[in-house]
Amino acid sequence: MITDARGRPFPLEDAKGCVNKGWASLIEEAWAFLETQGDVRVFQVKEKFGGLRIYSNATSNAATKFLDALENKSSTICEECGAPGKLSGSGWWRALCPAHTPVKDHS
Repeated sequence: MITDARGRPFPLEDAKGCVNKGWASLIEEAWAFLETQGDVRVFQVKEKFGGLRIYSNATSNAATKFLDALENKSSTICEECGAPGKLSGSGWWRALCPAHTPVKDHS
């Protein structure tokens, strides 16, 4: 069972609500994997430096490798729509596809 920092159930839908909808499939992957790890506490789900971060007490080698790979994968997926994307920005980094990347005003 996946619980939050206080030991209360941490439903998948609540986890998906912590980041933009483009990463919903990544959260689903993470929850499916973490549920195989026994009782897991997830302390935080968020975007940081353009990547998905899931902080938990799952510290096995398999969990660490899985979450690291998921974090790397997230930087290639648009956090807005789930299409292929890349990191963009300066100061505030985001993983975005061309359709969601803001056009710079050079006027």
